[in-house]
Amino acid sequence: MQQAQILQVNTSEFRTKIKNYIDMVDDGVRIILKRNHNKYYLITPINDDDLWLTPNVQAKIDRALEQVKNGEVVEYTPELENELFGKVL
Repeated sequence: MQQAQILQVNTSEFRTKIKNYIDMVDDGVRIILKRNHNKYYLITPINDDDLWLTPNVQAKIDRALEQVKNGEVVEYTPELENELFGKVL
């Protein structure tokens, strides 16, 4: 079994060559992003199995879709924004 290649880069380098690093991740390279103050992040691809919803969240989405289908919606307008949040300077 072949070990995955691991590459550590800093945030400045990552920003300047983001496409190259994402392509490397797609090819199986593990990218560790180092940020100031010894903070590290692993850049990893996700797939459909990683994007799951809890039954509670799915029920809320289903309810919202049903409300849209039934016309139970409010148009978001500048007037509604002012009513909800007040005038923003």
